[in-house]
Formats: sequence, structure tokens, C-alpha cells
Amino acid sequence: MDNSYSLVLQRMGKRMAVKVTTTRAPENPFYSPAQVAQLKDFAMRNEIEQCAVAPVGLMSAGISPDGEEGFYIKFNELVTV
Repeated sequence: MDNSYSLVLQRMGKRMAVKVTTTRAPENPFYSPAQVAQLKDFAMRNEIEQCAVAPVGLMSAGISPDGEEGFYIKFNELVTV
């Protein structure tokens, strides 16, 4: 399985490869140079015109009585790379 991308969007005839990265609080959402390089390589191999990353922050909302953990999600914008 290729994990260098999360999804491919198409808008107005152009495709964009997107990598979603997640980070738990208290760390800030980020993406690494290696992730960007893998995403760009995937896009090039598949003739995709644009690349972006979607850094997402997760903060625990607590654990339910059933033992499931919920999260608050922080997402600002797609970052074109």
C-alpha cells in the first residue's frame, strides 16, 4: 500500500495529491521534508499537477464509559508544497 498520499482531489480539471498528517497535542501539527518528498514523487509518477499537505492537530476530548477516546480537531488549511 502506498502511504505517500492520503487522497487525490480534482477541481476545475486539475488534480492535487494531498497528504494528511496528524499530531496529538501538545505538539503542533506538522509535516516532514520526507513526507513532502514522498508526496511529490507520487504526484510526478501519476502526472498530478499539484501537491498539498493537510496538517491536523488532535486534542483528547476524554474517554467514554465504553473506553473510546474522542478528539477535538484543529485544521487551518491545505499547505501547497
